[in-house]
Amino acid sequence: MSINAKRSVIENLISRAKEYGVSEPEKIKVLAEEIIRIATEEHFRELRAEGFMYLSKAITILKGTTEAVTMASHAVELLKYSDNKELLAKANNYLGICLRSNFQLSEAMEHFQIALDIYIDLGELKRESVILNNIGNTYKTIGLYDKAFDSYLEAIKIVGNSNNIGSTAVVNNNIGNLLLEHDDPRKALPYFRKSLELSRKAELPRYEGNCLICLGELETVLGHFEKAEEHFLNAIEIWNELSRENDYATTLYHLARLKEAQGKDIEAESHLIEAVEVSDSSQNPRIIARAESNLAIFRIRKGKTSGTGTVLRRYLTILSDEGDDLDRKTGILRSLSEFYRVTGEQWKALDIYKQMLECEQKLTAMQNDNDVVQARLRLEFQRSLQEKELLKVQKEELRVSNETLRTALEKLRVLNGLLPICYNCKKIRNDKGYWEMIEKFISEHSGATFTHAICPECEKLLYPDLATNSNIAATAD
Repeated sequence: MSINAKRSVIENLISRAKEYGVSEPEKIKVLAEEIIRIATEEHFRELRAEGFMYLSKAITILKGTTEAVTMASHAVELLKYSDNKELLAKANNYLGICLRSNFQLSEAMEHFQIALDIYIDLGELKRESVILNNIGNTYKTIGLYDKAFDSYLEAIKIVGNSNNIGSTAVVNNNIGNLLLEHDDPRKALPYFRKSLELSRKAELPRYEGNCLICLGELETVLGHFEKAEEHFLNAIEIWNELSRENDYATTLYHLARLKEAQGKDIEAESHLIEAVEVSDSSQNPRIIARAESNLAIFRIRKGKTSGTGTVLRRYLTILSDEGDDLDRKTGILRSLSEFYRVTGEQWKALDIYKQMLECEQKLTAMQNDNDVVQARLRLEFQRSLQEKELLKVQKEELRVSNETLRTALEKLRVLNGLLPICYNCKKIRNDKGYWEMIEKFISEHSGATFTHAICPECEKLLYPDLATNSNIAATAD
């Protein structure tokens, strides 16, 4: 196979990798490894770097954050001396995302800033706004919500100038989520509505579906149940058309909770049953088990126990003692304890209840640890920013000092060289070929200043009478 043919193969693999979303990291990983293999054989540095970027993306989704940082670092290193500045910016952005996932936030900001500077130089407004959005997400990670909000607003301002509707929709959605989670939910409403409007205008159904879910949750919090239901149903239509089973099932779960809050239990159960049917088509055991457990928990709350215990026990075997899994595990154990209580197996109910309390304690400890870690990261990040600002000031002071020293050395070089001087009028020829008075030349090239007087020899020559009187006066004294 020729070199050009192999290059075409790699470019085709890259195109395929772009098509896969976050739900298919294994497929991205396989393609990325093949890209790296072929590009390494033919010494295609830039294409190899792209392979490392996609590999880092896949590993990040699969939660291997440390390894993802290594892969993204390889991409940046390969492109360090590349003329393709746009690709270098892309690699630094990938590395920034990986570092943020690994809570190396100061380092993440450095690489986001490198990418941002490149895109500013290139005039890439759309990508510039993407980096500002990532910077906002980084601030949000450590609880600097005001800074996150400012970064998001700057991203909207910049992307507005580029008329990129999709990016504006994403940033508006991020602002809405920030306000929904950490401020007055009512402030989030106009941002979600704007995001929905722009997503539809740009014909981005996935963004539209996510925005509809956010709006449904917000309207539920505000007690606007009819509006919330409308948003959830519209989102379901989108997920059905896109064949996104997991999103479809999750939205049905939101809709079921809404119906239960309204006292419409039959409709709520119907939505949960449909969620199980949709999840079955995904052929993902974890997604299926979660949908089945949601239905089982609902039925236990309503006093229906048939078959629910088996479903909950099966889901427990899948869950770990970390992160969101621990939160879900606590809820499953609570429902399973209630199941045994209702079925009259009190000793089992008590045993499961004790396990639930242990999980609750672990969850509380984990949340406290997360709060401590977030506070520590916030302090470290702020200290890092202060150190960088101090270093910036010191660099400027050093630059000024170096410039002063360079000027002084240049003056010294001029004064130490051969100076063309007129044998008659004593003017000096400067480096530009012009003749200058000796006083002016020396003043400009040293710290000396001149004042005028007359020496005794010249005084005798020019003013003999004044010189004689001066001598007489001196003798008389």
